[in-house]
Amino acid sequence: MIDRLARPTPGFAALLVVMWLSATLLFFVFSAADIAVSTFFFETSPCDPGANPPCGRFWPLDVEVLVELRGFFHIFPAIAVAAIAIWIARDLYSGHRLDDASLRLKAALVGAFALGPGLMVNVVLKDHWGRPRPRTVDLFGGKLPFEPAGSFGGHCHDNCSFVSGEAAGVFILPLIALLAPPRWRGRLFAALAVVALAASLLRVAFGAHFLSDALLGGLSTIVVFAAVAAGLERLAAARRAQ
Repeated sequence: MIDRLARPTPGFAALLVVMWLSATLLFFVFSAADIAVSTFFFETSPCDPGANPPCGRFWPLDVEVLVELRGFFHIFPAIAVAAIAIWIARDLYSGHRLDDASLRLKAALVGAFALGPGLMVNVVLKDHWGRPRPRTVDLFGGKLPFEPAGSFGGHCHDNCSFVSGEAAGVFILPLIALLAPPRWRGRLFAALAVVALAASLLRVAFGAHFLSDALLGGLSTIVVFAAVAAGLERLAAARRAQ
């Protein structure tokens, strides 16, 4: 799996797209899973006179260390990708070109971050799918109805819940492990995947996203990376054939 991610083929990228669509369908059908996970983090409280129950708050918002961790993981992926972009500039200055596998991998990471969290998630999905965030739905003290993952035409009009932009961003971290030597790649990828998953779940705990938003957001970055990397591999092969 890790080796295929390092040099993916178009077929492998297409397989990941099918996996993403299948996962979206599963969360759409079994939407109760999203509600159950968010309910775990929601603490009810007495309502003010005239308020519509349930009243309450997502209790992890009161844990200062969790709030600080969220702030760190909100900006760290962008810093890491910026460092890779500088690395690419140094490589180009040193004479490296597209036939360098390491340069292609770095370019795929930067491209995936720009096209995945940057364009596909924050511009296309979040502003056009219309899924309300947990803290805005009537199940958790809000006023909007719950919408399952992947549903169109919801009651949210911009900066919506599907999918999580921060989860998409933080899942670039395990992909950066592909730059490590092969013998360390698998362990580092697994460790950073756990970190990325934990950071993504903070958004669920805070009521900003449902579980499906976080998992599908993270997977979307892996899908986009595989597509970009496969495209660069094909381009490099074409250049070598000339």
